[in-house]
Amino acid sequence: DQSAAFDLCDHRILEGKMDLLLGGGDEGSCNPGTLWVGSYLSGRSQCTLVDGHLSRPIKLPPVSVIQGGVGAGLLYLCYTTDLPDAVHNHPVNNSEAYCKDDGAMVNFVDDGTSYVSDEDPQVVKEAMNQNYKRIEEWMNCNKLVINADKTHYIVGAGRRAAQLRSEVKLKAGNFEIDQSGSQKLLGGIISNDGKWNLLIRDHKNSIIKQINSRINAMKMLSNGDSKTRLMVASAVIQSKLQYLMPLWGGAPDYLLNALQVQQLKAARLVWGYQSYYWSTEKLLNKCNWLSIKQQEFYSTTVLAHSIITRSSPYHIYTGLVHSRPQYNTRAAEAADDVTRYHTWEAYGGHSGLVLGSFKCRAQRYYSSLPV
Repeated sequence: DQSAAFDLCDHRILEGKMDLLLGGGDEGSCNPGTLWVGSYLSGRSQCTLVDGHLSRPIKLPPVSVIQGGVGAGLLYLCYTTDLPDAVHNHPVNNSEAYCKDDGAMVNFVDDGTSYVSDEDPQVVKEAMNQNYKRIEEWMNCNKLVINADKTHYIVGAGRRAAQLRSEVKLKAGNFEIDQSGSQKLLGGIISNDGKWNLLIRDHKNSIIKQINSRINAMKMLSNGDSKTRLMVASAVIQSKLQYLMPLWGGAPDYLLNALQVQQLKAARLVWGYQSYYWSTEKLLNKCNWLSIKQQEFYSTTVLAHSIITRSSPYHIYTGLVHSRPQYNTRAAEAADDVTRYHTWEAYGGHSGLVLGSFKCRAQRYYSSLPV
């Protein structure tokens, strides 16, 4: 995490990077777009209004992308566009952003996530500490600051390797960062055991608890018509269920069934007492909703299709394409010569966590579609 990220962006550095992104103007001059942004950011002043009293305006230094402004996020992305490359100690091919030695880094505005994968905890430890130093050096060069207090890391490992987690330690200078058992990332809760119990059911902000609170709020619409209730339910219930579904869709059936119960509860609230005599199929059809497992299949397949047709992200694309089984129909999926592909042994003895991962599900679903 970064401290006061939007307020520390240096205008001179930003304009230089925008010129590289947009291309310079004629005869070595700045791009007109860069000049326009420079004009927008420069010559600003600030004052404060307290109890009707306005302070004297103070001219601002040539920093900040005006946090709260419409273009602030986009300008910040231009400023940090080369940050993901900082973890690599070699030239980076954009199609191969992940490498075995350095891992990779992804950003969402001012939140960055660096990740490394290896079976040896010492390799992970050395790579993560090296990556942190490289990111810190990049921050210093670009006049930004890492907030060490808000920097967290988790070590994902299966049950057999769980005891090795303690061997991975991350330091920020002389400060040792505490290892987390779980971490909230873009609204999802990532657990170090690779399971989805916290995200779906057990955390105080789990999907089920949030849906329950939204269902309780929907009861205030009991006097409204079913069309209004359906519109609200589709907006506040279905949107929550669908968020990150390709990621957690491989959760065990007991968790998916618990989510199905919540969806049906919301649907019955839409249609009232009469719906308690309807079948699940009729109830979902009346709402024009897919069931949880149908939505999981659909969202995973659509995302897989997007990755395969765009060849991006490259390291996920190669994992989907290079190891896809050679069959194209639902009938062939059930054939004896390919069923071994889906078995536990086919993945070298990996657990159900691997078989339920996005990659494995995407391969299975996408290959089951008719050509």
